[in-house]
Parts: sequence; C-alpha cells; structure tokens
Amino acid sequence: MCRVLVLALTAGLLGCTGERASRPVSWMERLRPFQADDKDVVQIDVALVEIPAGDHFFNGGLWQFVDEQVVPLEKKAQLEDNGFRVGQVGSKPPQELLELITQKRTCPAPRRFELHAGRSGRPLELGPPRAKTSFQVYQDEQSSAVELEQATCSLLLVPTLGEDGRTKLTCTPQVRHSGKGLMPWRPLADRSGWALQLQQPTEAYAALGWEVSLAPGEFLVVGARFDRPGTLGHEAFVRTDEPAPVQRLLFLRTARPGAAFDLGLPSVASDNTSSRPPPLALQASWSSVRGACP
Repeated sequence: MCRVLVLALTAGLLGCTGERASRPVSWMERLRPFQADDKDVVQIDVALVEIPAGDHFFNGGLWQFVDEQVVPLEKKAQLEDNGFRVGQVGSKPPQELLELITQKRTCPAPRRFELHAGRSGRPLELGPPRAKTSFQVYQDEQSSAVELEQATCSLLLVPTLGEDGRTKLTCTPQVRHSGKGLMPWRPLADRSGWALQLQQPTEAYAALGWEVSLAPGEFLVVGARFDRPGTLGHEAFVRTDEPAPVQRLLFLRTARPGAAFDLGLPSVASDNTSSRPPPLALQASWSSVRGACP
C-alpha cells in the first residue's frame, strides 16, 4: 500500500511542473517583455464575461463586431451544431466589447497565465461545477447522449509558436466529472500493481476542438448559441442552475516573448472598475433582471 501511495504522489508532483502558476493581475495592463530564456513561453490573458442568460445584445448585436470566419466553414457548422460560437476580434476592439471586459460587473475575475508552447497545455474552467449535466454530442450526422455528475466544463488550451509573431491556439472542450460508477483504482503501466486515481476523470471531445492563429493583441471569442439547448456549448456557457441565471462569454488574448508594445487599450484600475457607463443595451437588460427579481 505504501508503495502505491508513493508512486501516485510522485506522479502528481511531476505533473505540476509543466507550466507556470497562474497569477491574478489586471489583465488589460500593458504587456511586459519576457526574459531572454523564455522564448517558448506564451502569455494568455483571460476575461470570462458574465451577463444575464438570454441577453439580447449578448446573443445578437455583439457578434456583429466578431469575425466568425476564423474557423473553416465545415468546422464552424460542427461547432454550431454542438452549441459553440467562435470568432476573432482585432487588437483594438470596439468600445462595446471593451466595456464588457473592463468592468467588474461583467468581468469579475480577469487573469493571466503563461504556458510553454507545444506542451500538454492547460484546462481553463468555464464556470463552477454542475451537480448533473446532460447533453448531446453531434458528429458525422450522428448524435450520442452524455450524462455526467459533478461536472466542470473547460477548454484545454495548447499554444504553438507560429510565423510572424503569431500564436496558434488549439482549443479542446473537456468535462471533468465525479466518475460515478468507475473504479478509483487503475493498474500500473507494468501491471505490477494498482494505483489510486487521485484526480477526477476527464472527458475530452477532441473532434469538437478547433485551432486559430492569433497575431499579438488579437482576441479569440468563445461563447454559446443560446438557441441550442441540450448541447455541450450551451451547457458550458449558459447556467440557468446558478442562483442568478447567467450566460458567459470567453475572451482570450495571447502574447509572444519580447512583445513589449502598447495595445492602445485603456488601463484598468486595481478594482477593475471603469468610469464609463455600460452600453445602453446592457443597462436595459440589467434593469429588467433587477425588476424581475425579489
């Protein structure tokens, strides 16, 4: 038993050394250059925006500022079938989008982390765990039903260095879950014994993954099709099970080593607040939500 636990703990420790620890920063601050020995490091800024579920602007007018042709048409159709909406915004997004990612009310926890290019990547959680989730996966004109408990949806992000300072970002939807009904013990590779599985099992949907090539400062935008309930994308980004039903939208921005440039974006105060009022469309949706709640 001692040997099994030592092996399991050793494997866990080795798995923690592949990337730098996440550190909370004001993500709209000017990007600073990396050290000379960090040439394979990619910096990723993350803004997970939250709006009342079903917001009209969030699901309609906002997307007129987003280039949804960033993925091939066939892949775009597959993503939409599975409830995902993916697009790209330039390094100087319009004010309507800046308001979303710079205000604490809509973006309460922006953050930044660093990954080594071409390695195993990092899962980015898209919200708190669900007690139970069920959805259909659509692929090759067929569908399969999935039901999981204590499920946390995420995107596995793997950066790769490209040409002309660009970064290729590979995104794979995943769901970590309780593994109810699965054996907690797994055989060792050499079949000499058993090891306790310390981590929750994760279902990866590689066929639903996509790749985008981002220039320095450009944004990848990922959200859900609100009109596709019962799909993985809808389950990941639309949360009617939370105390206040919410819909989320993910903004990602990458930078390469030595990218010391001014993106022309406004600085964010230490409390992530903004002096500008939110767009009128958002103010209207907030007012309606406040009026409907006790």
